[in-house]
Amino acid sequence: MLEFLNPTKAQLLYMGTDSAHFLVKHKRFEANVDENLKVKFSALYDNHFETGDKISGIWVEEGFFNSGEYIGEKSFTLSNENHTPTHMKGLNSMFQKKFVDENIDPY
Repeated sequence: MLEFLNPTKAQLLYMGTDSAHFLVKHKRFEANVDENLKVKFSALYDNHFETGDKISGIWVEEGFFNSGEYIGEKSFTLSNENHTPTHMKGLNSMFQKKFVDENIDPY
């Protein structure tokens, strides 16, 4: 799927076992596909981008963020004006909240 993206419109930032983060120009993922490859992309991935319940094989939008900080493997924070979710594999949610609230420097 990555081969279809226009590099001036989308870049892969992070990929885990069940998630991926992209830096995109357009919120609708398909709008970031290279113009010359849209027909082939649509034929291959016509039903892969949906909203609603998460099911295997379907890409589900979980949010758009203005910034992200990738701290290490499976550890990151994402931010926008209203929300700063964290994901730190193996660390409890209380520490993750403290990390954001107290602006802890991971370095």
